This record gives sequence, C-alpha cells and structure tokens, in this order.
Amino acid sequence: MRPPFPCREPFPRSETAVCPVPVVHHSIDRDPRAPQRVGPPSGGATLYQLTALYNHPEDVAAFDKHYDTVHAPIARKVPGLLRYTVSRPGPDAEGNKPPYHLVAVLDFADEAAFGAGMGGPEGQAAVADLPNFAGTGVALLSGEANEV
Repeated sequence: MRPPFPCREPFPRSETAVCPVPVVHHSIDRDPRAPQRVGPPSGGATLYQLTALYNHPEDVAAFDKHYDTVHAPIARKVPGLLRYTVSRPGPDAEGNKPPYHLVAVLDFADEAAFGAGMGGPEGQAAVADLPNFAGTGVALLSGEANEV
C-alpha cells in the first residue's frame, strides 16, 4: 500500500520500501549573529549523520514507550551504526515548549556506511516502524558532520 504523501528519505531505498509517515527535509541556517568560522573544519573526525526530529505526539506516554522499547532496539541493529544518541528537549528559559519532542542522531563512518545500513533490511525495518508511533511526523536531516 502506498502512503498518501510523497516519500523523500535521504537514504537509498529498496524497490519495496514505502514512506510510512510525513517526512520533511530542512536545511538549518546559522544564526547570523553567531560568530562565523573561517576556514576548514578543525581536523576532527568526519562522520555521516542522520538526525531525526520528531514532532510532538498526541500521546506522549505511548510515543515514549514505543520509541524506547520497540523503535530504539530496532534502530540499534542497523549495520554500520557507530553511535546513537537521543534527547528529549525541555522548555527554554521562558518556559516555551521546544519545537520537537525527541531528537535522535545516528552516526555512521561515512555516506557509504549510512546508505548500506539504512538501505538494508535492518534500516528498512526501522523506517517501517515509524507509522507505529510517529504519526505526527518526523523531519530527517542527513549529511557530513565534523568536529569543530
């Protein structure tokens, strides 16, 4: 069954893969007031990252339970995954709700490892699990990350 919305995952897809939830890609612009770095990265390690920004769910307890007990264990099995971190941002200093409920960052050695892991059965299983808990949507960002 095809989803009722376009699928735009940043990772290689198999012929049978479908996009289970709305996926929005964003580019994040620097704050123009922030100091600008001049020149190449500091020489730190280069990784390839997938960052998943999960919208606030309708049922927070159900989302968190599914993410922690079902989705995260599936995602941890993706081949080539070097590190997997999750944060649940809290309110800002003024008490405003953060724009996302959960932020997950998956690190891979390079783009080839990312593509192989996410395009394989384990990566596709993680994608297939998204409609089971992320019905309000998730934004996926991917690209190189450098230590600065």
